[in-house]
Amino acid sequence: MTTDRELLEAAAKAAGIEIEWSTQISYPHIVGMSGNSQRCFFNPLTDDGDEARLETKLEMDVKWFIDSVVVGKGREKHREFFAEHGGEKQKARKYAGVRAAAEIGIQR
Repeated sequence: MTTDRELLEAAAKAAGIEIEWSTQISYPHIVGMSGNSQRCFFNPLTDDGDEARLETKLEMDVKWFIDSVVVGKGREKHREFFAEHGGEKQKARKYAGVRAAAEIGIQR
């Protein structure tokens, strides 16, 4: 997957979240999650809460290292180096989690 959109779509699929894209902004909306027809934004690449819910839903582990973070479950783990994200540890965690979730989503 090469784009954030592809990552988000696959991660949502892994979590069983139906999304659709807004024509006005570049964030997906959740559609009908848990029987709720109310729409809300979904972007675990930028939202700490969305990322935490995604990790929880998929029961992913988070392991911190001096220079990187690894997030995932079983064989579907992804490592992101802090340097690749301007030293921002939380941003690296978000990308690691979404990439791991996307891999899970591809397999479903």
